[in-house]
Amino acid sequence: MEVGWRLASHAWHQGFATEAATAALDVAFRGVGLAEIWSMTAVLNEPSQAVMRRLGMTLHGEFEHPRVEPGHPLRPHVVYRITRPAAPAPAEPAARSATSQAAESAAGPAAR
Repeated sequence: MEVGWRLASHAWHQGFATEAATAALDVAFRGVGLAEIWSMTAVLNEPSQAVMRRLGMTLHGEFEHPRVEPGHPLRPHVVYRITRPAAPAPAEPAARSATSQAAESAAGPAAR
């Protein structure tokens, strides 16, 4: 599955792509349960690569896009990926404070 964005130039550099892609990753991982998400762009598209890195994606590789004619500056592409975060470990029960332990001891068995 791939995440991507395309915004009108007047909306660039305002955080919209990062905000929308973050929400899409949340749906993909927590809602749908996908194991990984990919994203690709032209090597020249540094702003989109910056969004990918802000999302926590890592560079996976480079390739020549087969639908872009050879020699065109947009033919070289990069692909980034991110895997679903591990589920957090279950929370351990809170330790009883020394004060509460002392109070229970002083109260005797009837209070327990």
